[in-house]
Amino acid sequence: MPVVTHLKQRSRHMPCRLLTRHADRARSEQVHYDRLVHMYAHDEVRGWGAQGPSDDVIDAASVLLRMLADPTRMRILWLLGQREYDVATLAEDLQTARPAISQHLAKLKLAGLVQSSKDGRRSVYSLRGLHLHELLTEVFSAADGTAARTGDSCGVMPQTRLC
Repeated sequence: MPVVTHLKQRSRHMPCRLLTRHADRARSEQVHYDRLVHMYAHDEVRGWGAQGPSDDVIDAASVLLRMLADPTRMRILWLLGQREYDVATLAEDLQTARPAISQHLAKLKLAGLVQSSKDGRRSVYSLRGLHLHELLTEVFSAADGTAARTGDSCGVMPQTRLC
């Protein structure tokens, strides 16, 4: 049964705010489903099939994941997914020294994950694409679920604990 029809049928028995809450939840579930379908449909579209992606694609993915392996870079990328930042503001928000933030941004820019533009004398940084923010969201969700299941603040399974 379509969500809208289902909600209209229930509207006689539900207060308005509950109806709105159900509609919002249905919309967010549909968006999540659409993202999952889009995310997992890539292998069919690109023709990877059973053999998987080419060596060049795997090497590029490896570089991307190495860039994401540093907690400070993950925090930087998360913030840049929200809005544009300059080095000073990032350093202040992350409570990290400006030279360290600059070095991380240089690596991220070299890897093609962030871009910069000039605003007067300062450089303003932003994410290169929204796909990276979606990837971080999925990684953080998976880590949050693992930490909740194991009761471990490190977020990895006990037998593979690295921190």
